Amino acid sequence: MSERSDTPSRDWEGMRSQLAALGHAIEGLDRDAADEQAELSARAKALARIPETREAEEWLELLVFELGTECYALETAHISEVLPLRQLTPLPGTPSHVLGIVNSRGRLLAVIDMRHWFELPIQGLSDRNNLVVLQGGGMEFAVLADRVQGVRLAARSRLTPELANLSGIRAAYLLGLSEEGWIVLDGGKLLGDPRIAVDQGG
Repeated sequence: MSERSDTPSRDWEGMRSQLAALGHAIEGLDRDAADEQAELSARAKALARIPETREAEEWLELLVFELGTECYALETAHISEVLPLRQLTPLPGTPSHVLGIVNSRGRLLAVIDMRHWFELPIQGLSDRNNLVVLQGGGMEFAVLADRVQGVRLAARSRLTPELANLSGIRAAYLLGLSEEGWIVLDGGKLLGDPRIAVDQGG
């Protein structure tokens, strides 16, 4: 994934290419044709809503996903891929937020259940669960998502920086609340917290 520029002059064709690339990865997950068509339409509408006069505003490219009944989002700059949940191997003796490990193309990834980390209601795993792989700063692990909604855009200046109903560890990772109600997490802080991932032994 190409590195984003934070300068006011943005490469909009490059942004559209990044959105399309991650969108193709999401489309490869197990879901029916109606879901795929809805995702394509939503992405096209999101791109079409960017007015020419507001191109100087800083836009965040976000992957939106569900945890329990809440919608969360992470910047795509911190995401290397999105995978279906397959062949999870539990790790005895690990904290409750570590579900286990998966093998992705020869590398072992710890699978983190943020529902435990954020003290959210826990539901059982199903074929709708996906893995959002975060990578950066020498760290790499997968975050469990109950369902991936897709790639969206949000203006950084329009994020609400504080939420009255978020406290403790969730507030520590909060980047802001979007106008759409997505809880945008700071992927850099997640990757930089040694308490989240475990030594995967390989």
